[in-house]
Amino acid sequence: MLGLFMFRDSFANIVMITFTSLILIEVLNVYTQIHVFTFKMMLMQLASIVIYFISIILLHEYFDLRYIDF
Repeated sequence: MLGLFMFRDSFANIVMITFTSLILIEVLNVYTQIHVFTFKMMLMQLASIVIYFISIILLHEYFDLRYIDF
């Protein structure tokens, strides 16, 4: 509820923040379930994160990048 109060003027920013945290938490969740790490697994997890952030940059008309500090 505090997030809705702080970002009252922009619901899209709340959705982007929530979805980004969901992606990162799911990547961490995969790491908690794996017992034997391989290079291919770590490479694919890293590729997933990189592709997500590249999609934010390439699809800038769908994201409000003014609220993101690079």
